[in-house]
Amino acid sequence: MASFYPRQTKTSGEVWYVRIKLRSGQWYRYNTKIPVERTRDGELSAVSLRKGLKAAERLQAHEDAGDDPFRLTEQNGHRGFLATAEEYCADRAASWSMKTLESVRYTIRLLRESLGEFEIRSVDRGVVVKFRKWLLGRRYSPASVNIHLRNLRAFVNWVAREVEIGWDPPRIQQIRVEGPTHRDSLTPEELERVIVAAATMVINGCLVWPYFLFLVLTGMRRNEALQARWPWIHGDFIYIPGPLTKTQQKRIVPITGALRSLLMILPSPHDGKLFPGLTEAVSKRFRKAVLIAEIGRPLHLHNLRDTFIVQALVAGVPAFLVAKICGNSVRVIESHYSMFTTDEISTTMQQLNAIQQFPHGTAIAPASLTRNI
Repeated sequence: MASFYPRQTKTSGEVWYVRIKLRSGQWYRYNTKIPVERTRDGELSAVSLRKGLKAAERLQAHEDAGDDPFRLTEQNGHRGFLATAEEYCADRAASWSMKTLESVRYTIRLLRESLGEFEIRSVDRGVVVKFRKWLLGRRYSPASVNIHLRNLRAFVNWVAREVEIGWDPPRIQQIRVEGPTHRDSLTPEELERVIVAAATMVINGCLVWPYFLFLVLTGMRRNEALQARWPWIHGDFIYIPGPLTKTQQKRIVPITGALRSLLMILPSPHDGKLFPGLTEAVSKRFRKAVLIAEIGRPLHLHNLRDTFIVQALVAGVPAFLVAKICGNSVRVIESHYSMFTTDEISTTMQQLNAIQQFPHGTAIAPASLTRNI
């Protein structure tokens, strides 16, 4: 009943996709991440076809067996979800720090408190959304909500990895509550510790630490940097084609001295991708580097882009120019990344006070209007 077909992806190349029929009668499509192999004539090889067929049969059999941990019956529901969460905590406790373990246990305790407040029938993104609404309804701070959502996402993704069927299911996307996001940027000391921790990490023979620095020095998004090519570089700028950006608009990134030094140490040949061996697994490598570096707070790969934006604003680059370089709106840059100290506000107010000189005449109230006051 299942079918399979090759499909071209941005980062993994051509892979096998499987389309299976769920017990509910709906059809669902999976990315098996199994590379498609072709002959010199461009035809699909027999070995590759057998791999695709085997994956389709295995996935359909797994679905028909009804043992998918993503779907919970009405009987186990919320309590079964909590029991699985306890298993997750016991399984990962040995690799966690005491602080992380306490944080996850606190999240599970909150999940237990929410028992009966909302319905849980599947371990998926819907649980994260419902839990977020439940936390906000009890007026938890944005920082606390984000920590609990991070713990819950990690648990959901762990459940996905436990499915031993030879495929890597899609990860739950990040859901955040907006707060003071300048805390998400890395300090120079933290960045150095992460780079040192990632010094020996490789993916397909390609070092990952130059990629991390590239994100800090360009402000590119993950997939934009993975697709970055040497032909994009002209003079002092990197020209990103519109179709490859999130906003579908062409962007220009200036090449600073530090970025030029990084480009010079990248291995040859300089004719294809800047990072030819890297895949989306760089996100996992970054989380591992953060854990090894013992940063002490949750960080994600996107925080390297945040670091570029914050550093640019601190250096005095106008918000509208930062927005152009990064592909964000000026409103997002000003509302989420701009930071003002009391000294800066005082200095600005002194400049304003120099203009507002009532009643001797100012641009706001000319002298001719103030003589009779």
